[in-house]
Amino acid sequence: MDAIAASGGPLVLGTYNCHLGGAEAAVAALLTGWAPTILCLQETRDPAGHDPAYQVHWQAAPGRAWGSALLVRGAALAPVPLPADLAGWVVGAILPAPPGGRPLRVFSVHAPPLGGSYIRTVGRILDVVADGAAAADLILGGDFNVVVGRRGPDERVHMSRAEAALLTRIEEELGLLACWQAAHPGVPLARTLRWRHRADSLPYHCDGLFVPARWRAALRDCTILTGPPWDQTSDHHPVVAHFFSNPPNIPSPPPTLTRPDALS
Repeated sequence: MDAIAASGGPLVLGTYNCHLGGAEAAVAALLTGWAPTILCLQETRDPAGHDPAYQVHWQAAPGRAWGSALLVRGAALAPVPLPADLAGWVVGAILPAPPGGRPLRVFSVHAPPLGGSYIRTVGRILDVVADGAAAADLILGGDFNVVVGRRGPDERVHMSRAEAALLTRIEEELGLLACWQAAHPGVPLARTLRWRHRADSLPYHCDGLFVPARWRAALRDCTILTGPPWDQTSDHHPVVAHFFSNPPNIPSPPPTLTRPDALS
């Protein structure tokens, strides 16, 4: 039985870049201590042996021992085929719909600099995940290598016009919201990446979770995990979002998708 859809219980989402496959103990701690319903991993070795309660979809990035993965507790998943240039950097899966509800399409995203541009890469990823999004609820989690929230004018790291255009596309075309910013309105974006592992790194905010905007009322909190063991195991911090209830059971019509011009 699809426990995610049928139980109606709280939903917990997580994302974590494991830094070259080296944070396996931290992944185990994340599964044990935070019990995510859906966990998006990047730069991870095959996580299939962590917990038998999870269904796993993992693929290695080209020429690497690590790649991206989805771990789903209590539900079957059907992998989404992806273009060869994104294979192992992005993995996706469809989770079945509850009676009368909508299926979930979930993607774990790690944006490589294809063609030397993270902006172009994320734009291409959005092209791919938009296909089929009208028939399902969409969740994106990962390391996007661009900012995953809107920055204020006084923040230490500035937001480019191209990054703002990507967020507009995520919000307006895909109908999604950024969980951390939705849970912390008006607060400067917190750091999810410690550049080169430096404790004094600027507050880069490139790791995050996106969910349908109509789930906003169900969002309880979104937390960036800091301190041990997270500060020692990766240069990225896990991001975890908790929901009061099972958002797929919240009735609402799907957004109408409109493709803007492609980003350059």
